[in-house]
Amino acid sequence: MFSTLMFFHLGYDARSSSPFALMERVYFTHDLAKKGLRVRARIEASQNAHDASKISFSFKIKDAYLQIDSPVLLRFGYQPALFGFYDSFWGYRVLYKDVLGAFNLASTRDLGLSVGYSSGIFALRGMLSEAYIFGDGVYMVSGSASLEKSFFSVYGYSGLKFGKIPASGLGLLMIGLKFEPVKISFAGFYANPRVGVSLTSVFRAAQRIDLVLRADGIYDAQSRSSKGLGILAVSFLGKGYKVIPNFVGKFSGNKLSDAVFRISFEWK
Repeated sequence: MFSTLMFFHLGYDARSSSPFALMERVYFTHDLAKKGLRVRARIEASQNAHDASKISFSFKIKDAYLQIDSPVLLRFGYQPALFGFYDSFWGYRVLYKDVLGAFNLASTRDLGLSVGYSSGIFALRGMLSEAYIFGDGVYMVSGSASLEKSFFSVYGYSGLKFGKIPASGLGLLMIGLKFEPVKISFAGFYANPRVGVSLTSVFRAAQRIDLVLRADGIYDAQSRSSKGLGILAVSFLGKGYKVIPNFVGKFSGNKLSDAVFRISFEWK
């Protein structure tokens, strides 16, 4: 089966004092499934610049893996890292990446082997992966557990580099809770010399309207500096699409360093 997923933004950037139109992502996915066996191939196309006079796109492989579903899940290949489902639980990747991606700390994809088991109510999953396979070549072991509509995850990494600053390791805790009509999620991480948190909330205000809030923060003990991110949005839900007026604010210390007003669109 072939499918597509598209993220598009129309907005105004206060820092550059300019409007923009951005085709952020288009995912082209082909799934082949038969008798407990699944093969997925996904290509991502992304626009490289806001400037309409310099429109160009880059293409990369997003997923390429083989999965066996019964009775224990086995998945081998280039696949989502375990913390990737944090975006799925939040449901608004169209607005921004997860906290690790937002601050360029880690990739959402890894080459590796993952193993999982689900009873329908309770699920466990673990992964042994070679993070940054074309860079540091560091191995990562992580695990997660979920109970119906909620999840609890703990991750451990070692030897990764975050931006230009080496880190001896990363500890990551993620929790998601769903109580209709509210979903709340929390992520906290420690990567010497950095510590950070992310809080998200989605409130179903009406049958097809969500109110979305998010706040991220990261502190670097070495440079004694901090950065932050805040998102406020109203999402109008349609069949296979979302239309989302939203505000994104970026902070350096306690000062607003950038403000972006957008109307974001997601199509499936």
